[in-house]
Amino acid sequence: TSLSCGNLLPLDYQVSAGYDHTCALDNTGVQCWGYNGSGRTTVPALSNPVQVSAGRDHTCALDDTGVQCWGENTSGQTTVPALSNPVQVSAGSYYTCALDDTGVKCWGANRSNQTDVPALSNPVQVSAGGNHTCALDDTGVQCWGAAKDSGTKWDEGQTTVPALLNPVQVSAGRKHTCALDDTGVQCWGDNTSGQTTVPDLLFDFDRYFDSDLDGVEDNGDAFPLDAEEQVDSDGDGVGDNGDAFPLDPNRQ
Repeated sequence: TSLSCGNLLPLDYQVSAGYDHTCALDNTGVQCWGYNGSGRTTVPALSNPVQVSAGRDHTCALDDTGVQCWGENTSGQTTVPALSNPVQVSAGSYYTCALDDTGVKCWGANRSNQTDVPALSNPVQVSAGGNHTCALDDTGVQCWGAAKDSGTKWDEGQTTVPALLNPVQVSAGRKHTCALDDTGVQCWGDNTSGQTTVPDLLFDFDRYFDSDLDGVEDNGDAFPLDAEEQVDSDGDGVGDNGDAFPLDPNRQ
């Protein structure tokens, strides 16, 4: 999973943690460090990368040429199929998924049906986990995979999506899933380590947004949708820049 924070952190700065390696996207491109088994931290030549995703034993990036993956390929997880203008890639455990003009495509290991993509309605995000995958589309969050494999119980409820209110992000873990919606963070699935027991979290969504791109965050902008005005000293509803009498509420 990659992280960005509204207008404060440009989308071209990211970090992604894999099983035992980490990658980041900075001004120089993609850098990876940690265990380098199968060459997962040996970054190939990339052309203007815009996203990186670290999986279990492999890594993928999105650049001008499309999706490039490297590292372990025992299940075909780094053998990228034909994609049409991909906009996102997510490296999971022995498999990979991407979002392109046709929707979500997944490849690699499929022992739990994690690469069998169901019908989705205008998906905007995909997240590859341990043995299950989740996507965000017009209907909300949809998850699939995690089928029982050779007697091993992979299904811990991580694909059983609870009621969510306007979800905007989803992240699939090994045997659990979390989503961000209007109520905050909700998680489900395996909870043997407390990973789905969400602590009290404080979200000030306005803090990280500058809707009118005037350099003043919404929570401190009296006119968050007007790039020409930020302050209304006399509280008369007219911004100081357009108020001939900014300290007199009876005159503008």
